Amino acid sequence: YIQDIIDQGYGYETSDGVWFNVAKLDNLYGVFAEARGTSQAAAEKAQIPNLDSSESETIPEKKDIRDFALWKLAKSANEPGWDSPWGRGRPGWHIECSAMTRATFGDLLDLHAGGVDLA
Repeated sequence: YIQDIIDQGYGYETSDGVWFNVAKLDNLYGVFAEARGTSQAAAEKAQIPNLDSSESETIPEKKDIRDFALWKLAKSANEPGWDSPWGRGRPGWHIECSAMTRATFGDLLDLHAGGVDLA
């Protein structure tokens, strides 16, 4: 699944894992958030580092602050993970949602809530 995204030019590898390149979607990325008036606010919030969170680490190879993880490499041997072509790690939550949707509905549906449950 992730390799398909990379092969189509939408994903790229960094030292931290594999990321989705939102710029490849031109102006389509964030259309739903823009309708709610939240995409700019979310982008600004993402630029403010959360000093209490290890997730706030800067990935210098990341092409756009809006890019999201398709595969996150494990930071230690004790971190849960699975072997993959990109190294031991875990899927990003977008991939988890997409994989469950594909397993349930096939290739005809690729829609999820965009993480509103995490807000």
